[in-house]
Amino acid sequence: MKTPKPGSDEWIAAMTDMFGPMAIFDGFNDCLVGVCSRFGIEDHFIYDDRKIVTQLMRENTWDENEAEEFFDFNIRGAWIGDTTPSFLSR
Repeated sequence: MKTPKPGSDEWIAAMTDMFGPMAIFDGFNDCLVGVCSRFGIEDHFIYDDRKIVTQLMRENTWDENEAEEFFDFNIRGAWIGDTTPSFLSR
């Protein structure tokens, strides 16, 4: 059986079936990289922060500073419940 690509609808459905409902940021599925499971916190999706910044730059014709500022304030800084996603920094 072929493993679905992270971020695909198939993969999101499989992760939700396995871990339960988790919050997701609309429009950034291609930036998903996994699920975080840790004692004491709810399972939640993990996004690649650089992929999000790159997508914001491309979609809005912003420079890197503009995209990072928007990301930090509006996405990384968002609280959308106990399953608020985390961000992987490489």
